[in-house]
Amino acid sequence: MAAIELSLRLQEEVTCPVCREVFTDPVTVDCGHSVCRGCLPQSRGAPERPPTCPECEEPIRQDFLESNRRLRTLALLARQLGQHFQPRPEEDGVCGRHQEDLDLFCEEDKMAICLVCSQSRDHRGHGIVPLEEASREYKVRHGHLNTSYSFMHSIELVESQRQSIQKEFEKMRRFLVEEEKFHLQRLECEDQKMMCRRKENKEELSQRISSLRELAIELQGKMETPDLELLQVRGGENLLLLRPQPIPMHLKTVCQIPATREMLSRFTENVTLDKDTANPMLIISEDGRRLRAGVTALDLPERPQRFDRYPLVLGSPRFTSGIHYWEVDLGDWTAWTLGVCRESVDRKGAFVTSPENGFWVMSRNMTEGVSGTEFSLKLRELPQNIGVLLDYEAGDVSFYSVPNGILLFAFSNCSFSGPVRPYFVDTFPVHNKLIVDRGPGVNINKSYM
Repeated sequence: MAAIELSLRLQEEVTCPVCREVFTDPVTVDCGHSVCRGCLPQSRGAPERPPTCPECEEPIRQDFLESNRRLRTLALLARQLGQHFQPRPEEDGVCGRHQEDLDLFCEEDKMAICLVCSQSRDHRGHGIVPLEEASREYKVRHGHLNTSYSFMHSIELVESQRQSIQKEFEKMRRFLVEEEKFHLQRLECEDQKMMCRRKENKEELSQRISSLRELAIELQGKMETPDLELLQVRGGENLLLLRPQPIPMHLKTVCQIPATREMLSRFTENVTLDKDTANPMLIISEDGRRLRAGVTALDLPERPQRFDRYPLVLGSPRFTSGIHYWEVDLGDWTAWTLGVCRESVDRKGAFVTSPENGFWVMSRNMTEGVSGTEFSLKLRELPQNIGVLLDYEAGDVSFYSVPNGILLFAFSNCSFSGPVRPYFVDTFPVHNKLIVDRGPGVNINKSYM
């Protein structure tokens, strides 16, 4: 190792300061420094000034330039020694030239060096720091860069989400504007039809009034005629007043919006059936999403929250605020009753499912409304899926036919006054089942029996 180091130091001493190569034809100038003869013109200053020494910048007299034979001999020897002592491949942590540990770091050249390298001309005057110190500083800078990158990534993510939200709301605004235009045109058309009907009825009514007046005058003139002749008066048998026609059914459901499901899906909840509240006559699947009535009561532990008289079960989770939506796959279930109820409703004995008692529910053939009054719900087609929308703050519970978006019924201005939960009833055994749907776009296996 010492021989290699001496060889390298010898090469440094016989290296031209201009071309950084081992001397080939060295000359020694007045100041005592040496330079290759071929590199001497490169040391010239301005055209009118003589050349200067590249080491000390002293003027060089060109008439006093002699070849340094001894230095040339040493250079040749150094070149031969360099060929004999070729540097070994650089290993991890070891300098390939000097076989010394790489303990230092050159800040200008951005490389690890050994102690001998730091004293060489290649790194003379450079900022040299211990490798460990440079590593710590690098880690700190790297940490700052990671923090900055994470911050920039967060900003880009927020901006991307903002643009996505803006696009979604712009899409919804366009959709609502188009729907508003469509339904206003539809209402305008219906209004024109009703105005035409009203005009026709008015004209027909005027004609009937005129006929009645003529009949009244005729009767007035015959008041003194015999009874037999009076009974022969004809012409008024068919003079019946027109009864007002009922409002068309399609106007009652004009609020149906085919794309309602797309908007409601934003509020979809993952509703499951709470087995601890289920009546013993009900059979609930393991995943808590399917329900059917059994033939005999199950042997279940008695719990305060379990319904003991009616085949009821509540859903989870409970709601105390916000807007929530879930769907129920009815299948061939024709005796369904579903909706929401207060969590504090009675679980034992008989009770009436009315809003006054904390129940906002609807069934296949009726809806129990205010004060328990029953309203007939006549459906053209049996719905296969029912969507339930709860707006807690607004006090609204709405029922939709899925997927056509028809609003079947709605409770307004409900006084929840506490947590409410999804409500389900199954009244027919064995052959009927209820499936709580996961929401729009998800298929549920309906083979559970």
